[in-house]
Amino acid sequence: MKEFHIVPNKEMTEWQVRLEGVAPEYVYMDKDQAIKQAELLAKEQAPSRTVIFNHLYEVIEEKTFNE
Repeated sequence: MKEFHIVPNKEMTEWQVRLEGVAPEYVYMDKDQAIKQAELLAKEQAPSRTVIFNHLYEVIEEKTFNE
């Protein structure tokens, strides 16, 4: 199952969408935009999930997409 991570940068000025923790595929100034993009990717590549992290790299939310 693929995982799309939504992670802030160190300064909390950008939100990055990454496939399973690799280099950012997309970068957004707004957290909500990053979440929308990650969810769209996850739905297109179901089964998959999104994982949102805070600035300490702790998981704050997970969502699974099954088809």
